[in-house]
Amino acid sequence: MRAAQEPRTWLAEHGPAELQHPMRDALFLGMDERGDLIPTRALRDKFRQPRQDIYPPDAGPADDAPSGPD
Repeated sequence: MRAAQEPRTWLAEHGPAELQHPMRDALFLGMDERGDLIPTRALRDKFRQPRQDIYPPDAGPADDAPSGPD
């Protein structure tokens, strides 16, 4: 019998190389600031995952929003 081994991560298995897939451009919009791929709305809906916006530490969604009438 062999002892169970820890599962290897993508980074440990493939290194820092980007995902190579023929449908990558159709499934993902690009990369965010952390280097993670941003899934399309169709892909998020299929797997019922909420949208996750990543902002720099000094910025946020309110920084880009237009201000109301003053």
